[in-house]
Amino acid sequence: MNRRSELNLEFFFKSGSYDVKEQYIIYDADSMFADIGGYMGLLLGDRSLKMFSRCNAYTTLNICSILSVVTLIVGWIRRREIAAYITKWKAGK
Repeated sequence: MNRRSELNLEFFFKSGSYDVKEQYIIYDADSMFADIGGYMGLLLGDRSLKMFSRCNAYTTLNICSILSVVTLIVGWIRRREIAAYITKWKAGK
């Protein structure tokens, strides 16, 4: 039994015009990896801040107060350096 399967399709269009559809890559692999990396960095930063605040809650010293003291000390040192520079400048005049 040698049976031949054949299918003939004929298409008839009312008009002789056709539409051309083109596709463009808008979101390429580089953009995808950049977005993934950005979101991972955002989540990692959020997680580290939460972990830092939990550690800060259990300690007796507040990091903000330590930073403010350091800022005051650095400002005091800088003011002394500037005052010494002005004194040397006036003496050289």
